[in-house]
Amino acid sequence: MVQLSLRPLRRVAATATKVTELPLDSGEVTLPAGVPDSDPRTAVGRVGAAFNRMLFHVERALGARAASEARLRRFAAEPRTSCGPRYPHPRLRRAGAAAPGTGARGP
Repeated sequence: MVQLSLRPLRRVAATATKVTELPLDSGEVTLPAGVPDSDPRTAVGRVGAAFNRMLFHVERALGARAASEARLRRFAAEPRTSCGPRYPHPRLRRAGAAAPGTGARGP
């Protein structure tokens, strides 16, 4: 009887172990499916429901972080951002554009 009643907690523990083994810092990852035991009438079910909500929030946060990193990469790759090169684009330099802050013409 005790073994049967602990089975849902073992599923939560097994799923949690899978999550701890994921490379969460390496970009996009796929989290395991939640646990099926989420009956709000039992303590084990409430633990399962809370665990599933936690997985959902972690997945959503990882997705938001990945989207933010992608936006940052696109921004940094733009040629004329404030994070861009100090001197004008090579074509502009060849055309004789001034180097920033010098008032002089480029090479």
